[in-house]
Amino acid sequence: MVCITGPSATTTPSTGGKHTVRHLFYVGKADPKKFGNSLFSRLGQHRKSIAASSNLNVEDFQCRYIIVDDVWIPFGEQLLIDMFKPIWNEQIRGFGSNPLGKERITQTPSNWDLLHPGRQRSTNPTNAAALAVLEVKLKKYLEALGDEN
Repeated sequence: MVCITGPSATTTPSTGGKHTVRHLFYVGKADPKKFGNSLFSRLGQHRKSIAASSNLNVEDFQCRYIIVDDVWIPFGEQLLIDMFKPIWNEQIRGFGSNPLGKERITQTPSNWDLLHPGRQRSTNPTNAAALAVLEVKLKKYLEALGDEN
């Protein structure tokens, strides 16, 4: 789990100001069958994505993890998602794809890269219409949580 726990720059590039968010941000897994012994590698990748962002501060985030037998991984992940409805699992999907090969640079930026620019993942320009839709989703999500900026 990745949680926002402190004041951070606003989570959308088009609005200014600061807000304090204390919410579950993302729930993920490091399934050993798929990723091997990579829990800390995966957490490190998420940290790098947050640190590369021009509008988030990595010090405002914490992670919590639990190591369980393989059979419990999907159940635990789904339970946390169902209970807490983290924005990057429910409203806006994930941190974006991992770069694979030379073709990745020509793809459309991921939702993460639209809302949190900074990673060098794509050379395609930002899609203003897609960004506007994501910002509306984010605003509605924060309003529902009582954190309106």
